[in-house]
This record gives sequence, C-alpha cells and structure tokens, in this order.
Amino acid sequence: MIDTEAGSAWLLLATLIANERTRSLRPLMITGSTVAGGASTIEELAAFAADLEPALELRPEPAPESGVIELADNWSSRQWVRLTTRFFEAGKASVLICTRALLGEGWDARSANVLVDLTTATTPTAVVQTRGRALRLDPQRPDKVAHNWSVVCVTEDHPGGAADWNRFVRKHRGYLAVTDSGEIAVGVGRVDPGFSPYHRRPWLSSTPPTQPC
Repeated sequence: MIDTEAGSAWLLLATLIANERTRSLRPLMITGSTVAGGASTIEELAAFAADLEPALELRPEPAPESGVIELADNWSSRQWVRLTTRFFEAGKASVLICTRALLGEGWDARSANVLVDLTTATTPTAVVQTRGRALRLDPQRPDKVAHNWSVVCVTEDHPGGAADWNRFVRKHRGYLAVTDSGEIAVGVGRVDPGFSPYHRRPWLSSTPPTQPC
C-alpha cells in the first residue's frame, strides 16, 4: 500500500524541515491556496510581508504536519504568490515547493536556477510551462545557468512498477533540448543514450520497445 500522503507537497515540505541537511535551506511551500514552512521562516516571511503591505495581519498557525507552520489571513493567492516570491528572490529562502496551480497565478521567479520536477503532468504544454520556470532570463545575472531535474523511482518491488519511468518517457516526447554533443533533440534518449528505446532496460521487459520515445 502507498501512504495517502505519498508524493504530496505537504509531505515533501515536512521532510525537508525535519532533515538537518535541508532545514537550513529554509524551504517554503506556496500553492494556489496555502503558504507554509518552518516556524522561523514563516515568522520572518510574515514580518517581510507586513513591511511591504502593512494592512496585512498574518497569523502563523500549526499545520497538521509535524514541524510545519501555515501562514493564514484573508490575503489572496495573488498577494502571497507575489510576496513569497520576493522573499525567495531576496535570498531569505532557498527552496520553494510549488504545485501546478501556481502556474495559473502567473508565477515568475527569474532568479530560480534549479527546478526539480515531481509533477505527473506529461502533456507538452504542461511540461514546457513547468520546466520553463527555471529557464527565465535574469537581468541581474546575465550569465545565469539553469538545471532541470526529473525524479524517477524504478524497482521491481515498487507498487507503481515502472510508472515513474513511463511518465518520464512521456514527458520528453514533446520536449526539445540540447544533447551532450550539442544537437537539438527530442525524446528521453536525449537525457542519456542509455535511456534510448533501443537500449534494453531489464526492469521494464525482456523486449525493448519498437517505437522511438
């Protein structure tokens, strides 16, 4: 059985806060309905937001997840997305955990230089919109370089089997990018030649697929 919280933004936030190696990154979660983080980070964010918009009366409240504090008030998602992004770009938080709902709020953090894609979206439009968030040009850093990562779990004992891998393949079917040799290519083989459908992958089947990714 898979835990109901598996893969959730809340669980990811709680895990980062609980881990000594990642707690110092001051992770924040922003979605279309919530802002949450560790106690000290949320306290600093509340003060930061109040300085910019004195009319806000933000209340830190414990969230169901251990060690997580939610920032509550009558502020709109448009307000908290803008203010939290400014907080992030000011260097006061190094990790933002965002859901796809954030794309609908017009989220744009030009200083973001690493994106870890944990979404299940595989359509070309969704993939380009998501991964493109780290590819924004930053006027303050004209030499900025961005990294996009996909997380894939493949094991015979995993309840989802090869679901992560199959999703990873679908994500790259409509995604053009540069290969190690400098060519523009599409498909999962662009990430690594060993991922090509013409290379045998024993965790999937004994027979490699006949169609390119």
